[in-house]
This record gives sequence, structure tokens and C-alpha cells, in this order.
Amino acid sequence: MRYGPYRVPAATTSQMGMIQNAFAQNIAKPCGDCYLTRMHAGLVNAAGTPVNIDDGLWLHHIVMWDSAKQDVTCPTGLHVGPVSINPGQRFFSSGNERSEAKLAPGYGYRVGAADRWTLIYDLMNMTAQATDLYVTVTFDWVSASTPGYRDITPVWLDVNQCGTSEVAGKDGAYDYSYSFPMPRAGKLLAIAGHLHDGGTHLAIKQSGRVVCDSVAKYGETPEYIEGSNSLDMPGMPHISSMSQCNGTPERPVASLSAGDQLGITAYYDANAHMQMGHTGAWDDVMGIAIGYLDMS
Repeated sequence: MRYGPYRVPAATTSQMGMIQNAFAQNIAKPCGDCYLTRMHAGLVNAAGTPVNIDDGLWLHHIVMWDSAKQDVTCPTGLHVGPVSINPGQRFFSSGNERSEAKLAPGYGYRVGAADRWTLIYDLMNMTAQATDLYVTVTFDWVSASTPGYRDITPVWLDVNQCGTSEVAGKDGAYDYSYSFPMPRAGKLLAIAGHLHDGGTHLAIKQSGRVVCDSVAKYGETPEYIEGSNSLDMPGMPHISSMSQCNGTPERPVASLSAGDQLGITAYYDANAHMQMGHTGAWDDVMGIAIGYLDMS
């Protein structure tokens, strides 16, 4: 599926070009009465060519919501000062590292024919030219009538839960945490973290015990190193992947009981990896994990 075009303004020597947390409502779905089994985001230009940091263009983040379902960790929606929104349940998100959500065999995210989807998109341009971009999401799916499939429940963990997801960047090494009491038992079958530059890893915890460590890697391929057309920091490597943890019903990432604390700690070190901004005035950062639970 391709969403857009979205015109991202040009950068200047003092400010990046950005579309920040814009909403697209009632977007097209790949199917109705189906189970989604894999989701993977991308970014392309008007010609359909994939673009990335080496082009000065970022899929900073996207979030997809389903209106027909209630969010597990933020059932009343997001609340930012006097503003509240509730587009439904967050079921997929991606940062520019473009982590794939691939569900365990026999599981899928159930989509009804009448479900309405909302997309939040945040796109960034480091070049001197305004650019039309499209967000792409590749879905694998099967019909809801396919025998043997069970519905999966997404769970969103966030160090600024039910808010903007942003917290203050700091000097040196620091961390932020959040935990959520499980309302009922469930098996955690997949989970991965999302950090901003400067992040080293994000630990997922069951009542304080680490069950998954989602590690950030930087500049693994040329696409994740700023190109010469960037007005920000040419040559700077950025987060190119976050490791994921995947399990099966027989060997889940974690077997959770009602009342267990499902939590995260996001670790940053501005001395180990360059953050966006500058010392004493760093840009805001994030610490997020999205996981998928069997709560049947």
C-alpha cells in the first residue's frame, strides 16, 4: 500500500524540513475480513524509488490505528495538554530503522471489513529542496476464513505513555522507564524497541526481569549515513536497526500472568553515539516498544 503524496518542506541551515505528527484518516486497507501476518514500512519518492538518510530524507516515524478496537495501554486515547484523541488501537509502527513486524505462524492481526484506519506520519527532509514523498507499508495477509488462525493483541509500551512519546534528551548516559500492569494473562510472542540517535538499547522487562534486549545498531549500510546533500551533519551514521525478540506459543518471549508488570527501560549515551541537537540543548528522544500478545 502507498500513502501520500506528502510534501515535506525544504531544510535550511538552521532548521530541518519536517511534517510533524500529521494525521491521515480513513486510509486504504489491504484487505477486509482478514488477518495481517506481516507489516513492513518504507519511504519512496514520486518516481517510486526508495529513499533514506543518504538521500537526506527520513521516515522519522509512522503509527497505524484501527478504530474498531480499544488500545490496551491507552484505552482512552492520547492526551497532550488540553487535546485528546482516540483513533482506536495502535497495531503497527515504524521508525526510520523500518523494523518488520512478522507474527508467529498461525497468528494474525484481525481486520474487519468495516474497520477504519488512521495513519500518523512524521517525515523529515535534510536537503534544500522540498520533496513529495509516499509512505509505503507492505502487508502479508490471509482471509479470515483460513483455518487455524488466532487473533493477536498489540501492546504499546512508551516512556511517555499516552502522550507525545517524546522526553528530554540529556548529556552523557541516562535512561527512562515505564511499566504496565497486565490486566490478564498472555503470551508475549514478538517485540522490538524504537529509540532515537544516542540510544544504545531498550530492555523489555517482566516484573523487573529482562526478557528481551532490543539493541540499536548504527550505519550498517550506506543508506543510514547522511549524504553530502544534507544540511545537517554529512557523514553522520544513524540508527539502522533494532534487534527483535520472537517466540512461539510453546516458547514465548515471556509468559505473563495477570498483575505482572510489563515494562521497558530505554538507555541513552550521548558520549557513545551522537544525538540530534547539541550539548545542553539536545532534541527530544523516544523509548518505545510494540509487542504482540496471545491473550486468548
